[in-house]
Amino acid sequence: LSHGSKFPDEEAALRARMAELVDHIHIMNPETVALCMPYYAIPQDKVFHVPHPSYHGVYGDYIGQTEARHTLGLLPDDKAFLLFGNMMQQKGGARFLAELDQLQEKLDGKARVFVVGKSFDAAYMTKVKALVAERNDVQLHLGYLDDQKLQVYFRAVDVVVCPYAITLNSGVVMTAASFGRPVVVPHSLRPILPEVNGQVASYDIDDMDDCIDACIKAVELGSIADTEMVLSNWAQTLAPRKVSSRFFEALRSRL
Repeated sequence: LSHGSKFPDEEAALRARMAELVDHIHIMNPETVALCMPYYAIPQDKVFHVPHPSYHGVYGDYIGQTEARHTLGLLPDDKAFLLFGNMMQQKGGARFLAELDQLQEKLDGKARVFVVGKSFDAAYMTKVKALVAERNDVQLHLGYLDDQKLQVYFRAVDVVVCPYAITLNSGVVMTAASFGRPVVVPHSLRPILPEVNGQVASYDIDDMDDCIDACIKAVELGSIADTEMVLSNWAQTLAPRKVSSRFFEALRSRL
């Protein structure tokens, strides 16, 4: 369902009807049919799969990690985590922030968290701000972020965390891969990352203890020499123009 859905039953009915009417359905997660089944049916014979593109070559990427970390005030032994994107209930930021003490315990107090994105839900942001009001290990950067500044966060952090409550795909995951950053994702997103599953840490979407354990694993993955190269090279194979060509080739074959 759409992010921030206020009428889930109506949206599910709308999607079910759309699936009946259309001739072709493009999916980016190969498990979309199964993942949507609890909400509505998607006819398998109408489906064609082309993955989510990366953001290789889209954003500025000329700042090194040392400069980026200095810009954000990080010390060499800090372990930095990024929550990026629109701040809303479905993105799970609040439930991750509620478990920060557990993360700090596992990292000897070295965890630092950056929450970067736009806020559209005042009630939700009140909850987020209450969770971090007394903390000095979290920085909130809310509002518009210039494309050239995005690289500072993705280059500086050790791990990008996607603590989503529900999801099929993620532009944040693809942005992280474009910068070579290991990510923490729900198990449901593993199918969109087949070539780099070894560089990704996943967790049970209903178990935040499992999410924290995945964060520790992701830190370890980031310390492996070739992790950044593997992720960056994979992102290059999914550059926007390449995926666009694949999409139209797949569509033409069905017409």
